Amino acid sequence: MMKKLFLLFLIFVGYISYSQEFVDLKLFDTLAPKFLGKSIIIEGKVDHICRHSGKKFAIMYGNNEELEVKANIVFDTNIVGKNVKVLGILREFRVDEKYCQNLENSAQKDTNEVKRNKKLSVAKEYREQMKQQKKDFLSFYWLEFEKFVD
Repeated sequence: MMKKLFLLFLIFVGYISYSQEFVDLKLFDTLAPKFLGKSIIIEGKVDHICRHSGKKFAIMYGNNEELEVKANIVFDTNIVGKNVKVLGILREFRVDEKYCQNLENSAQKDTNEVKRNKKLSVAKEYREQMKQQKKDFLSFYWLEFEKFVD
């Protein structure tokens, strides 16, 4: 009897650890840190698909913000403008002072003036955002695509 109970307990724990949570995009910015590295389900309208690779698309939310969904497959362009439910792992790209310094160092080596100025401008903008938010870093979240769900 104890073996059966223990086995049921293990199955239950396994189910809980592999379950996914639905994250409402209205609350995304508040909830995102809680779900880093975890499988989540989001639902939203596809704004566009990457023109270069077709392996990324954006779901719009909040004040004209977008959550990027990345995959190793090429997405069908028919999903643009449609509401989709996506299962994926929430990831973070973090920008800090070291990143800004590396960006500036890269800019100094760039022979293309337009690219050099863009990199310098982006580094400056990131620093201003960190100062304004009184934080040592900025978080940019994206979803590692697993599959579409019903």
